[in-house]
Amino acid sequence: MNIIIYFSFYLFTTFYGAQNCTFVPFEVALADDSNSNTNVRYEPNGEVVLQLNKDDLFVLQVTDYNNGWLKIDQISSVYYGYEISNVDGWIHQSTVGFWTRKNITLLDAPKDGSGGGYN
Repeated sequence: MNIIIYFSFYLFTTFYGAQNCTFVPFEVALADDSNSNTNVRYEPNGEVVLQLNKDDLFVLQVTDYNNGWLKIDQISSVYYGYEISNVDGWIHQSTVGFWTRKNITLLDAPKDGSGGGYN
């Protein structure tokens, strides 16, 4: 059973924006629940340059972040097996998530009964 874990970029944007950090590219899964194709834009809130088919699953390579928008440079289709490289586009953070192919158990608290907080 695949479990899709939706990731809030709240912590990411808080820490990335508040510090002088070097951005490290990472991959995310397209998780747009709008039931329509997903727009890839030329710039944040800009012209739509590509639409990703709502009937496919995609993995996106993220190379930068700007105020709720993720810059992507690679798109990989999961169902149809194609890849688009050298993309210069932006996608809104609300349309992505992380996923796993393994069964996992998510806990609301650590098994040892501790609060699980960090000092």
